[in-house]
Formats: sequence, structure tokens, C-alpha cells
Amino acid sequence: LSSFSPDGHLFAFLSLAIDKHVLKVYDTATRRSVAEHVVDAARVTSLCWARLDLAEGQGKAADEEGSRKNKRKKRNSLAADNASPSTSAPQVVVLGLSDGSLLLFSPTHGRLLRTLSDPSSSTAVLAVAGQDSTAVDPHTLWTSNADGALRLWNGRTNELSQSLFS
Repeated sequence: LSSFSPDGHLFAFLSLAIDKHVLKVYDTATRRSVAEHVVDAARVTSLCWARLDLAEGQGKAADEEGSRKNKRKKRNSLAADNASPSTSAPQVVVLGLSDGSLLLFSPTHGRLLRTLSDPSSSTAVLAVAGQDSTAVDPHTLWTSNADGALRLWNGRTNELSQSLFS
């Protein structure tokens, strides 16, 4: 499995190394490895790039801060908050595993940010898709699993939001 990041600056490549998958992320300009992660928990069955806003409570903090300022500053603050999720959300590599869980790997930090799992999701993840970076919920992921279910995951709360069965 392999994939270019949406902006084309990074390339994620998954290889098999003695019972374990190894994810390597390369910078396309320099052709050098910028991050690496060994997945030993389960077999990787799908891979995609996503821009996810995983910060918790940003909306509340921004609203409270805005209420302390005058109306003019509040309007500017709200406009900046509405524009920032698409640009500030970090790019992550999302790995779907054979046990039904998802790993969110940040090439910028060089580590796993989150593992999403739920007891109802125990079959292999066949496909993963992130929301558009301009979406209302820039912290959600869709998966299609081997049991025929589509699942909506909330990366911010680490929970399964919804399951749809065919």
C-alpha cells in the first residue's frame, strides 16, 4: 500500500518486514524518509491521508475568549476560527487494521496520535476516507469493513459515532 499526501509533498509507503508492517513517510522534494512506524498489533489492510482536527475543546475556548473582547474583535476572532480548521488541521496517515481498528500517524510528530477502536468493529477495514478539510466536521473518518458495515468515527473523541449495515 502507498499513497501521496493531498498536497503531494509527502509519500507514505507500507512494506512487510518479518511479521510486521512498516510505514515509511518520505519527503517528495528531498526523497528522504521523514518518519517511520512499525505496526505490530495487526496487519494493515488500508491506508489513506486525512487532515484531521483532533484538538479537543477548541470551540468552547474560542467562544469564551471572544465573549471577553469587544464586538469588533469578536467578529475578527470568529472569522479567523472559521478559516483556521482547514489550514491548521495536521495531515495524518490513517491505517486501517485487520482487527477493525484505526491508527492515526502524524509524520510531523513521528508518532501515533490516536488509536480508534470499538468492540463492534472487529473485522478488517477495507477502505478509509477522511472528510474534506473544509467540511463541517474535520475530525471524522469513514470506514468500510469486511462485515459490510460503514462506520463513522470521531477522531476528536476517539469514539465510533455511527454504524450503517447493508
